Amino acid sequence: MVSAAHAGLWGLSTLMFGVIPFFFKTTVYAWFIEHVMSNTIWLVYIGSIAALTSDTNNASDTQGYLELLVYSLFFGGAAFYMELIKGVGAIKHLDEDYPYPNDKILWPSLFYYFGMAHHLEN
Repeated sequence: MVSAAHAGLWGLSTLMFGVIPFFFKTTVYAWFIEHVMSNTIWLVYIGSIAALTSDTNNASDTQGYLELLVYSLFFGGAAFYMELIKGVGAIKHLDEDYPYPNDKILWPSLFYYFGMAHHLEN
C-alpha cells in the first residue's frame, strides 16, 4: 500500500515532468502541484506512517521498527518538509502568472477553499 501510494503520486508527477514541457503548457504541471499534490501529500505521508505502524505492531520485529523510523525521518519528515517549503517556488517557476507570489508554504488548496488558510497579500 505504501509503495503504491508513492508510485501513484510521484510516478504521475515524474511522468508529467517529463512529458508536459513537450505537449502542454507548464501551467498544467503547476496546477497539478497546486491542487493534486498539495492535497494528497498529507494523506500519503500520514497514511503511510499509519500503515507502517500497524505493520510494525503486527510483526513486532526490529526490521519493522527500523523501517518505520527511517520512513518517518526521511520521507514523513525531511521529504514532506521540502515539499512544503519548495512547492510554491516550483509553482512560481512553472507559472509566471501565479497570483500569490508571496506564499511561502504549499498548504493544501482545500485549506484555502474552506477558509482554513489564506494567501499572503502581494
